Amino acid sequence: MEKPSEKYNKLLKITKNLEIEEEVLCLEQVLRSNLEIMNLKDKIERIESSLAERDKAMFYFFAMGLNGDEINFVLEKVNAKKKRIEKQKELEKQEKESQDEK
Repeated sequence: MEKPSEKYNKLLKITKNLEIEEEVLCLEQVLRSNLEIMNLKDKIERIESSLAERDKAMFYFFAMGLNGDEINFVLEKVNAKKKRIEKQKELEKQEKESQDEK
């Protein structure tokens, strides 16, 4: 275990001297919020790391420069393309099945 930081030791002293409930609740909220921020940063790091994988890296390069509206617009186009591909696959499957029946 590493040596506790100076800030940690100071905060422990401050905590020991707290007697007003509102201050205790504020400190608790700050600490819980800090933990949540740390968890979110870890999650963001994991997500970004997965986006840099080989099959996604090319798309990641372009997507990172987009704003929310641009991402949503491109996502609509991607979903439409995906539906067309799925529909085409289904048609090909049906054609193959009908040829197999003959």
